Amino acid sequence: MRVARGAAPADESGLTLLEVLVALSIAAIVAIAQAAPFRRAIAARDRAEEALEQTTSARIALDRMAEELTGATAQKGRRFTVADRTLDRPSSELAFATTAAHRLGSGPRDPVEVVRYRLAPGAAGSRAGRLVKDQVASVAPDAEAPTEAVMLDGVTSFQVRVLPSQAPDWLPVWSGGDTGKPDDLPRAVEIEIAVDEGDAEPVPYRVAVSLPMGPRR
Repeated sequence: MRVARGAAPADESGLTLLEVLVALSIAAIVAIAQAAPFRRAIAARDRAEEALEQTTSARIALDRMAEELTGATAQKGRRFTVADRTLDRPSSELAFATTAAHRLGSGPRDPVEVVRYRLAPGAAGSRAGRLVKDQVASVAPDAEAPTEAVMLDGVTSFQVRVLPSQAPDWLPVWSGGDTGKPDDLPRAVEIEIAVDEGDAEPVPYRVAVSLPMGPRR
């Protein structure tokens, strides 16, 4: 058998276009399969970081409220109140006068500020709300609008209970007197906050605060 000059030997052959495409497809499938665990790991890490950030923010908000409650003081014409505002989520409203309020803006500061914490609706379509703080000087006229600030986003529950003087049980609804005497205040306050942590069941965070300027028993 003669082989024409310049012709390739009969047993030498290259990959066809179809074989190249099949090989590339297999390589792509393998690469995707190997990348999937990394994507899941990254997504899990992002969720964990968001949950940690929410937890830290909730604890900071509780610490600030606890600090303000330690400065709660009885004021004539002002009542320490806890109201139940539950609609689509557990919600309380807490209002009191305090000498330890955190400032929400610049300008002169009154020795006693009146603060109110409440749960406002969150973003459209969100199952969580926003913890909002309203603050105004105790000597401000009734017509003066309070300063408003969002203290915490993603709140699924905000509940407050008080332990009044001579009372054996914690109460979710209470209104003190306005005589300016220690008995106008409760002995202690308990606050519970739960935040949206993604797919996980919300875990409540609690703090109980004794009021130094409240009644002794």
